[in-house]
Amino acid sequence: MKHYSRYHTEILEKLKASLAGNKSSKYPDLKKYIGTSYNFIGLSVPSQRKVFTDGYSFSHLQATEQMLVWDEIWRHSSWYEAMTQALYFVKKIRHDTAPETMWEITRHWVTKVDNWAHSDDLSDMYAFLLEKDPGKVFAQLQAWNTSVNPWERRQSVVGLLEYSKKRVKILPVSKLLGMVAPLLNDNHYFVQKGVGWTLREIGNVYPEKTIQFLESHHMDLSPVAFTAAIEKLDPDTKERLKQWRRKTPEARKRPAKATRSAAKSSPASDKALKSRNSKKPTTWKPLSNSPEPPLSTSSKKKNLTDPPAPSKARKSPGKKTTGN
Repeated sequence: MKHYSRYHTEILEKLKASLAGNKSSKYPDLKKYIGTSYNFIGLSVPSQRKVFTDGYSFSHLQATEQMLVWDEIWRHSSWYEAMTQALYFVKKIRHDTAPETMWEITRHWVTKVDNWAHSDDLSDMYAFLLEKDPGKVFAQLQAWNTSVNPWERRQSVVGLLEYSKKRVKILPVSKLLGMVAPLLNDNHYFVQKGVGWTLREIGNVYPEKTIQFLESHHMDLSPVAFTAAIEKLDPDTKERLKQWRRKTPEARKRPAKATRSAAKSSPASDKALKSRNSKKPTTWKPLSNSPEPPLSTSSKKKNLTDPPAPSKARKSPGKKTTGN
């Protein structure tokens, strides 16, 4: 912990000093909005980025040495903004650092996540590294898919793509949907948000297969996941799926589930999670018997194996949606 002991105080002092010029957030209680239990200074994202850009006394060190510093800060700090600075650093150097080095360090960071903001930044990193080493990274995502830790389960799906428009290589649709299916009945709010988010992003790449999946599982999806999953669909398809859910008799009997207020960890919820994961995961069957395509690649956008969706069948991607 020599790096933590030496630099953590400096990092906190600079972060706290920037409060004077901090722009007030549109959220009255920013800590509550983010949902973290870590100590919280209350800086806006622009203010946090400015502190990072201004640098620290160790910013002149080689990237490998700085990586050791930020790894200790992430693992030992109890301050939300200090941990966020570590995420800014790994994002900055990822294109110039060996993927295996980045992976061996950051794959352990998920164990400290307790909020959607840190989770989403890690998803961006994991999806990037999945393209570099799909075998090793995908194997870890598979292990997280059945974890008792809800933030690891969320990573197992959001970390597949994060935002599809950033990806150069995309896994086959059977692998992507095969990771989503076991979490359809997950009882954690942020896992369900991740399920819906991931289905929306898979739909951007494999529209036909995703719509088939939504048709088959329209009553298996929680309201939270369903709303996010259909967000970018064309109006006719979106309305058709909504009508199916309204008309299905089970819809009126379906209990409320995956509320945000229930997402906080507690001894009771931890016990329920362990019970849930002691059961055999849902088995997902491929949507077709055709041979599985290789990892899709592209030179400009994407050279996908699925046929493109009809022009009237989808809206333009539009403004990026926040991941919380």
